[in-house]
Amino acid sequence: MSIGSLGYSLENQTFFSIEEKLGTVEKALKKMQDNEQNSLEAKNQFVFWVSTKNEALQEISEILVGSFLLQNIGKEDANYEAKLQGVHHLLQWVQILQESPSWEALRSMKSELSQFRAMMFLMPYKKKPREEKPSRFLYPRKKPKNYSFKASSSRGAYRG
Repeated sequence: MSIGSLGYSLENQTFFSIEEKLGTVEKALKKMQDNEQNSLEAKNQFVFWVSTKNEALQEISEILVGSFLLQNIGKEDANYEAKLQGVHHLLQWVQILQESPSWEALRSMKSELSQFRAMMFLMPYKKKPREEKPSRFLYPRKKPKNYSFKASSSRGAYRG
């Protein structure tokens, strides 16, 4: 396995773990909506699902910061600013879901994640272009001397 495919595999696994955590958040939102009873057990379940949702969102933010901001996005990447903005938008959605969870926010975060995934895998890795050096054709070359070889009695010695 080459290093390039290993990197692709690790990034793919990172996205799978984020999607898994979003599945946990989705399940927590469903359980929080269904659990509208006033019993003590129902309130305990509600608190459990709120804390589960917050833990999953905290893990997503740690994955985003640890995997992408610290490791996979470098300044030499030509798409550096676009990728930083993608991670920033995802972190904003994490914060929105922590403060006021809604289905619309969850759908928006999932679509933002799919766009970010496409950007990470489909945008080619390009280094910033180097400073252009002056072309060698700007300066005329010296003309080579015209050497002539004449046959002589001294076994084809050079005469210039």
